[in-house]
Amino acid sequence: MKFAKSILLGTGAVVLAGLILTLLAPKAAHAIVATAVSVVNTTANPASVLDADTATRIPYQSSASVNCGSGITQCNFNTFSGAPIGYRLVVENVSAILSLALGADAPDAFLTTSISATQFWEFTGSVGQYGPGPFNAGFNQMIRAYFDNADGYPNVSVSANFQSGTNSHVILSGYLVNCAVVGCPAIQR
Repeated sequence: MKFAKSILLGTGAVVLAGLILTLLAPKAAHAIVATAVSVVNTTANPASVLDADTATRIPYQSSASVNCGSGITQCNFNTFSGAPIGYRLVVENVSAILSLALGADAPDAFLTTSISATQFWEFTGSVGQYGPGPFNAGFNQMIRAYFDNADGYPNVSVSANFQSGTNSHVILSGYLVNCAVVGCPAIQR
């Protein structure tokens, strides 16, 4: 009986020691958890930190060149590309170089949609003699204008005393937003 008791006590001690080691040092479990939550942000494999709106923006730049004739007139620059279906165009800058008659006043200009002239942004340019060529005027205006596909394309109208036989140029720049990714609620006007 003593012999059986000591075998049972010895076996129980070994089992108890095994249980204590298992509870105190679950190395395999720690390794699994450590690899599951590890985030590595290296230059070779960076973690994404951009929001969907910024990441899906498409740079936009469109230009129009027009011979506006001569004399005091309103010249329309209306060959800009509009927003494709499913996108919203955000115009952030309008700039121009205009060929004006000698001594002309500063031009007045406005940006509007090709569908409706009720929403518009107005600005005035500056004049000066830039080099040996014709008398030039220009403007460079930061704005924030929104155009959906239903608005048509952007249109810039310039009123000035233009010089005969030369082209004037207007450039729009901004970005397109993918409405399928970020959603484009109706523009409140």
